Amino acid sequence: MSSLKSKTLKKEQIINKAIEFFSNNGFTGTRIDDVTDALGIAKGTFYLYFKSKKELLIDCIGQLTTIVVPKEVWDDIRKETDFASRHEKRLVAFLKAFPTFCGILNLLKSCIQSNDPVLVRKASDTYKMLVNPLRKDLRWAVEHGIIRKVDEEVASFLMFGMGESVGYLLMIDPRYTLEYVTKIVMDYALKGGQLFQTETLRKSKTESCYWDITDSEGLKIRLKNVRFDEKIMFVEFLGVVSTGFLQSILPRWTYIKKITKCQPRCLTKAARRLR
Repeated sequence: MSSLKSKTLKKEQIINKAIEFFSNNGFTGTRIDDVTDALGIAKGTFYLYFKSKKELLIDCIGQLTTIVVPKEVWDDIRKETDFASRHEKRLVAFLKAFPTFCGILNLLKSCIQSNDPVLVRKASDTYKMLVNPLRKDLRWAVEHGIIRKVDEEVASFLMFGMGESVGYLLMIDPRYTLEYVTKIVMDYALKGGQLFQTETLRKSKTESCYWDITDSEGLKIRLKNVRFDEKIMFVEFLGVVSTGFLQSILPRWTYIKKITKCQPRCLTKAARRLR
């Protein structure tokens, strides 16, 4: 083995072992002696590759991009041409490896809030690199009309955060399986985060609005969810109709003194629909 390859291998061994310690003990709880003793190397050997523990941490942070999705599945993901299948394969690989890197990932996020500008820049750049494959896939899917136009930057960070959250769920709650949470995340992601059925959304919006009507004698009635042909539209229309129309459907109300609407809305679209 050449001298260069030997040095590269030794440096990788130090980084990989340091990632374990940083993940389990944090930055302050990890000593250089811990790493060198675990590898059976002299402390002087460590300083041939790194000037300090901080420099080691910076290299460990940079290594995260190869750990989050293991190298052995890269080719399989790259060859996948279906957007949904590619995202699912990446998610499964991420969740399987999550327990091995979640500690260093947390350390990376704490470095983003550090007072050290070097650490902040390295951690910020690395985090963006972790999210970048998702962003590129989203951009491709938007350009090919597979998904609606979205802000790829925001959506990719959101998706990465979802993966991280369910990774913790799998670690703390044995009731859930990898297959189950993958199915839930994929369903949520592919439907654009839509949790409610369209009818439910329309009903919820309608039921949140009502009118209190007071006649000349001080009698009051609240109109809410009045239906026409099984369509909940009266509460949307009431704000633009005439007093005569109200009297025709409420004959006992000979004179309407006041109409109070609970939530002012723009209702012209609903009005046009009913004319």
